[in-house]
Amino acid sequence: DHKTEWTAWDLYCGAGALSDLPELAAGSGHQVTTWSVDGEASAITALQLNYPALSAHAVVGDVREFIQARIGDRELPDILICDPPRDGIGLPAARSLSRALADRRAPTALIWMACDHASLARDLKPFLDAGFRLHSMALFDCFTYTTHAETVILLGCSGTTK
Repeated sequence: DHKTEWTAWDLYCGAGALSDLPELAAGSGHQVTTWSVDGEASAITALQLNYPALSAHAVVGDVREFIQARIGDRELPDILICDPPRDGIGLPAARSLSRALADRRAPTALIWMACDHASLARDLKPFLDAGFRLHSMALFDCFTYTTHAETVILLGCSGTTK
C-alpha cells in the first residue's frame, strides 16, 4: 500500500499492551493514528500511563457503539486489533464491521485474539464470508492447568476495486 498515513483501532485495548503494534508494524515512512478503545476507565488510565503518545486517541466507551459510529462516519481502520471479552463482539457488530471493511478500496489487516473458541468462530465467520483471508493462526496455552487457551489470528482483505 502506498498510503503513508494509516489508521488503526485497538478494540478492547486494556492497558495498551498491543496499542503500539500498528506503528511498529508500519515501520518508517508511515504515520499511524491508533484509536484505543475500552469500556473500562481504569484500562484507559493505565494505557495513558504506559503509552502517553497514544493517549490523544484513547476512548473510554462501549466498543460496539464506537464501531457503529465509525462505520456511519466512514472512518475505518487500515489495521484492526481486537481482543474482546469471552463473549466476543457479537454477530451484529461483526457483520456490520466486516461488510464495511470489505467494501473499502484499501487493504485491511486484522489481528484477532480470543479466549473462547465458540465466540471466535461466530465473530470471524462474517469476516471470512466478506472476503477476508486467513494468513496465520496460533494457539497459546496462557492459562496453565486449565482448559482455556488464547487464539491469535491474522486475517487480511485486499479491499474492493470499485
